[in-house]
Amino acid sequence: MFYFPTDLLSLGPLKESLHMTFNISPAWLWEQYKLSNLENSKIDVWYDKPYLDVRRYDENAIYFTTLNMFNIILPPSMNDHYKPSHHSRMSLFYYRDDNTSKEFIRVAVMTANLTYDEWNTHNQGIWISPKCELLSTAHMAAIHVAYGESTTKFKATLLAYLQHYSNDHRNPDIDESLNRWVQHVKRANFEHIRVVLIASAPGIYKTEPVMPENCYPSSKDPDNMRIVQEYFCNSHNIITKTLRGDGISSINWPIIAQTSKIGKFGPEDVIFEELLPSLSTTRCVQAKPNLWIIYPSAEDYQQRELPNDLGGLFYYSTQHQQQLWIEQHLLRWSAERTGRTKIMPLIKSYCRVSPNSKLLSWFLLTSACLTKNAWGCPYSQDNTRRAVGNYEMGVLFLPIYFGDNYFAIQDVNENGRAFPFMYDLNLYGIPHFRDRCFWDKDYIKSVHTYIPN
Repeated sequence: MFYFPTDLLSLGPLKESLHMTFNISPAWLWEQYKLSNLENSKIDVWYDKPYLDVRRYDENAIYFTTLNMFNIILPPSMNDHYKPSHHSRMSLFYYRDDNTSKEFIRVAVMTANLTYDEWNTHNQGIWISPKCELLSTAHMAAIHVAYGESTTKFKATLLAYLQHYSNDHRNPDIDESLNRWVQHVKRANFEHIRVVLIASAPGIYKTEPVMPENCYPSSKDPDNMRIVQEYFCNSHNIITKTLRGDGISSINWPIIAQTSKIGKFGPEDVIFEELLPSLSTTRCVQAKPNLWIIYPSAEDYQQRELPNDLGGLFYYSTQHQQQLWIEQHLLRWSAERTGRTKIMPLIKSYCRVSPNSKLLSWFLLTSACLTKNAWGCPYSQDNTRRAVGNYEMGVLFLPIYFGDNYFAIQDVNENGRAFPFMYDLNLYGIPHFRDRCFWDKDYIKSVHTYIPN
């Protein structure tokens, strides 16, 4: 299913919205509300200041009287791998039925920024929660702190993430907006949500090994890699045990990273000693699976269907000579089954797939690109601390929370369901690309004119 912003705004009697984003076009966002007759609703926007200077816009324009815009003040950069940014893409919607006085919220986690180009010229991913009803404020005092929690700790993780906006590196004007949305979340019932919220926030975090005997999820420190590792360690052994009963073992299934940006990793062992082990964690075995990176080639971009999309978003050149090893892991973008091959992907996803491309042991939809800034990197020489640079947000799908042993991709599983998968998964049929790639500057200049400095 394909969504547009107006679809998101038509899911109930909307009264308030909160948008967390990296980049934003205020006029375009306001237009979406106007088209839905919601321009008078309360709209909060938390964004990354370096990518929007509001002085470039007419501050007397009508959308500035409606949008409550707060730039997120970030910690200072310390090195090449710690340049914080507000990279999350998440929206919260508060609804109230004036006839019944019933209230509820929805959470939407997406990969698109709030701009026309990203919603109209690229492949994106979005997860929308079901309705989460709110208790009246009169009943809150008598409710246990764990009210409305899901088996995936969705509520606790969301609240922990929101609290990171109340630290010293924030716009003090955000307090009213933050407190109002924290109260909405506290009152909400998330019991029926089955995805895991995977979030990160800028900071230096203590590194603690995930031990099999103490391997349970926690949301104390929003660190993408840490939370993913904990959940896989706690649940993947159940998945593996079940699949072995079917004559299948997922221990050595490959990991796929589908990304719209490749960062600076340097030597090959950096990614294979840090990120890959976290994505392949189990309770009893530390597997060493293959890694495939799905990323558009310059030829893919040249053959795109929409000529106005920003090819510069996929530009990857300066760091490539320091990590030539990545070539042997690259696969071209292909989505023939869904008719999306010629639409460039800004969706970011990670998954573990069976060699026959029919089963998934997990799937992560996220704002996090394949970079150290998003996933974190060692901060101290003794590896006891990690630096996480970005605010990121994603949702992790684990079969055990859906009553399944695994997710089926092409055919339905034993419960009659198939996982909605955008791109093609013929891991051994799609050729690697090494010649006309996005690190070939001359070729890039021949197919588009926007080349970042």
